[in-house]
Amino acid sequence: MILVKVAVPGACEVPCMWPYFPDLLATPVPRYTSFPTAAEFDGAIGPAAMEEALASVGVDQPVSVYLHIPYCAELCWYCGCNTGAANRTHRVQAYLQRLIEEIGQV
Repeated sequence: MILVKVAVPGACEVPCMWPYFPDLLATPVPRYTSFPTAAEFDGAIGPAAMEEALASVGVDQPVSVYLHIPYCAELCWYCGCNTGAANRTHRVQAYLQRLIEEIGQV
């Protein structure tokens, strides 16, 4: 969103939409949902490499972590994420419990 000053005495900054660029919108671009992108993930990187990478991070250093919760109450028609509607709460609870266990290993 871009803030635009309105040329009216006493008006404040108001949010407005970006200008419409149809040529830009027609350009195909990749959809990034993670960094590195999923195409860069490699099965050759195993537990030893992960442990080495984690060991190189100082205890007092901040760490950025992305946690994907692949369950939604309902699916959005526009969503491209890897998800599913959770019609059984025990699935979500089991996933969260396993996630907590894995975080505890780090």
